[in-house]
Amino acid sequence: MIIEFIPLEGIKIDNKTIRFGATKEEVIKALGIPDDILDGMLYYDNIGLRIELDKNMKVSFAESWNEENIKLKLYNINPLEIECETVLKLLEEKNKGKIEYEGGYNYYFLNLSLGIGRELTTSDVLDMIKEAKAENVYEEMKEQLLSDLKKSKYFESIGLGTKGYYVEVKGGEDE
Repeated sequence: MIIEFIPLEGIKIDNKTIRFGATKEEVIKALGIPDDILDGMLYYDNIGLRIELDKNMKVSFAESWNEENIKLKLYNINPLEIECETVLKLLEEKNKGKIEYEGGYNYYFLNLSLGIGRELTTSDVLDMIKEAKAENVYEEMKEQLLSDLKKSKYFESIGLGTKGYYVEVKGGEDE
């Protein structure tokens, strides 16, 4: 299954399009009953997808993450399978405007209403390796640390909202 993120429009899952502004009923008709509905959010755990509804119960945001058997697509790439630097360069070109970020973990491309994030940076993991070696626990932690080092080079989740979504959430200014 492929989930395609189309900035400022919505998402496409296989041949089903969920546009921003679609109703909860339209989402359920397209994707089926969600695994969970909580606080205006529809969770489709089996495909790693969360859809947020606004106060009018219309789709305002979609988020996905790495999930087995699911491929994500954004501008003809899978942004979670290509190294962060390459993804950032592409999104900077497409955004053509203000970018907010949180210490290398989360990036918000305000003109695209797109956010992308990860839990660990490569720098974090290199610091953990250095610390583990200094504390003589590196060998017992080596497998996990090397796995984390590999994961740190890639983003883990992507979110897409209606125009201005991240301006409201992050408190920035629209360009």
